[in-house]
Amino acid sequence: MVHRRVGKNDAAHVSMTEGARPTVWVAEDVTIEAEAVRRTLSATYHVVLFSDGAGVLERAATGELPDLLVLDWHMPGVQGIEVCRFLRTQEATLGLPILVFTSTGDEQDMLEALTAGADDWVGKQASAAELLARVATLVRAKQLRDRAERAEREIATLLVREREARAEAEAANRAKDVFLAMVSHELRTPLNAILGWSRLLRSGTLDTTRSERALDTIERNARAQARIVDDLLDLSRVIAGKLRLERVTLDAADEVEQAIESLRPAAAAKGVVIEQRVDRGLMIWGDPARVQQVAWNLVSNAIKFTPAGRRIEVTLAQECNDVCLRVRDEGIGIDPALVPHVFDRFRQADSTTTREQGGLGLGLAIVRQLTELHGGRVQAFSAGPGHGATFEIHLPAHTMHERPDATEVPRVRDDARGLHLLVVDDDPDGLELLRVALERAGASVQTASSAAAALALLETSVPDLMVSDVSMPNLDGYGLMRAVRARLGAKWVPAIALTAHARDEDRWEALAAGFQVHVPKPLDIDELLSVIRRLVRRPEAPPPER
Repeated sequence: MVHRRVGKNDAAHVSMTEGARPTVWVAEDVTIEAEAVRRTLSATYHVVLFSDGAGVLERAATGELPDLLVLDWHMPGVQGIEVCRFLRTQEATLGLPILVFTSTGDEQDMLEALTAGADDWVGKQASAAELLARVATLVRAKQLRDRAERAEREIATLLVREREARAEAEAANRAKDVFLAMVSHELRTPLNAILGWSRLLRSGTLDTTRSERALDTIERNARAQARIVDDLLDLSRVIAGKLRLERVTLDAADEVEQAIESLRPAAAAKGVVIEQRVDRGLMIWGDPARVQQVAWNLVSNAIKFTPAGRRIEVTLAQECNDVCLRVRDEGIGIDPALVPHVFDRFRQADSTTTREQGGLGLGLAIVRQLTELHGGRVQAFSAGPGHGATFEIHLPAHTMHERPDATEVPRVRDDARGLHLLVVDDDPDGLELLRVALERAGASVQTASSAAAALALLETSVPDLMVSDVSMPNLDGYGLMRAVRARLGAKWVPAIALTAHARDEDRWEALAAGFQVHVPKPLDIDELLSVIRRLVRRPEAPPPER
């Protein structure tokens, strides 16, 4: 390292650190004495020399600071005491260790230096050992102080995070308590009407008109209670990961229109008009009942919060690669602070005992869960109270080349007849399920509980198609497929990846590893059979060699 003196007008950049060595600035106007200090310290420290106090202040103003400043007390121009006092007025240099370097050893100078903010002093006549000892003491003290400050900051950050986590947990617990109270209220309210009218019917005192009214009321409240129970069960299944979709290729318009028509009487009774613009022929791969439930929940929610004389607009259209269902109402609107939380479980804008709208507030939470199970996403918008709200769901469009052939009949038992399949899964239950289902479909099935076992089977026979789980210990499905492609070479074997991860990036990772299709769990056997037959009949060509 070449050391150079940095004068008042010298703008050259000098690095504060050299490797892990602490940096020491030395402000000394006498060249011989400055070089002597440099020689003493340079074996342990990265030394930067300054010929006057002004140079120190200019460099400090750039934000570069050393671990220690050795400061000559008597210099031309800006004196050491002025440098010391100024540095002690700045937030960034309050803790900078300053060692005063003086030739006089005058007691008055020493007191003046300590009063001005210096940490220690050493005479120019002191030995090299004493200078090194004083420098080392101050540098070590600064390092310990810096370490303590970092620890304090880390502790403060952890405390903030802990308080935030505790606040979130308490808020969640409060929300659950409020939710349970609402469950009790919403279940008891229809029971009151059911039991009350049942007693009157049993008394035999009602005429025909009132008896019919009693039966209508009982039926209406029983249906309301059944829907509450259904919502609770749906949410419970989703949370537990036990809700399974019965997917088929369907026109989304069919389910949306059925949901709208079933709700028109309720809207008309409230004086709310439903306008619809529903495009037909928008195909999705979904569960018809669940898609209809999503549409029903959105439109029902809009009716609930839209005053009489206002309207609701329902549109279904293609947007890029998605089928978008949009429900826009002229209702009471949503506070912007609550918009990000409208799809949360156990959350309602108004959960007080004086709220105008009933219900558990589960409808939108179920909308989000069902939409995400279909690989879609949800959005909500509102300009604020009094400005209505818009809810959107986006579901992946099911293009023609992805749809099962029209000649295929769903649920055919011999879908895989004559095929030799290799199934790989470390979960014994999942492996047995696949073996039984595929054998019932007519396939000859070999099973392997690990990637290593699968590779051993491939040494003796090559299947028509492989089905492999992705998440396995030791060598996962991606690694297995790369090994298969490397071993088989020109022997092309189609492969299907099974995984509980259904994100786009998971699908792309599976394709990059050598799989042809990514099938998310929970598994639909009919869908799997359709994919198997499609791959075996129209196998994709192996990727070109690089």
